[in-house]
Amino acid sequence: ENKFIFCDINDEHCLVGYIGDDTNLILPEKYKYAINNDVFKNCTNIKYVEVPNSITKIGENAFYGCSNLKTIVNFSHLIIKNNSSYGHIGYYANKIINAPDGEKIDNKFYFCSINNKHYLAGYIGDDTNLILPNNYKDDNYIIGEQAFYYCDRLVSLIIPNSVTCIEKDAFRNCANLNQIEIPNSVKTIGECAFYNCKEMSSV
Repeated sequence: ENKFIFCDINDEHCLVGYIGDDTNLILPEKYKYAINNDVFKNCTNIKYVEVPNSITKIGENAFYGCSNLKTIVNFSHLIIKNNSSYGHIGYYANKIINAPDGEKIDNKFYFCSINNKHYLAGYIGDDTNLILPNNYKDDNYIIGEQAFYYCDRLVSLIIPNSVTCIEKDAFRNCANLNQIEIPNSVKTIGECAFYNCKEMSSV
């Protein structure tokens, strides 16, 4: 982690510099800290960022000019998509997985729990044929809003009978999704959940 430069400013622990060249940027989560202004400005190599819940704030223009940043996994309560707030971090991304206080499973599934309900908040793998996890914490779960948004490598999908709901836009723009198995446990499917799944031939 010596590519991240920290110091204390006015009794606040701050990330003040970055000297790495990551494509996939995973921010440290050992302690609470703020990201200073301009830290990642014009880092056009960054395509993916994980924001832990230890981030307290993101300074002005911290990610300004990161024009190739397409995917954000947000474990914090920060970030707004298509917005210049929080240092432009959500401005360029076409996929933001919001999993507040959540966790990563098998390095590709992101789960979180809100009001005693479990959500598969997002997926960042590149599988073409995918079987979803059987359960989360030995319990049922919901496939969250935009969880598989723009997963255009996905061709076939099997949903287990622990899934109770597919929220809106969950598989939106999965343009090559061809086959899907949906169990009887799924009671509701949200608006546009499969919008623009152009290749769908078997459900």
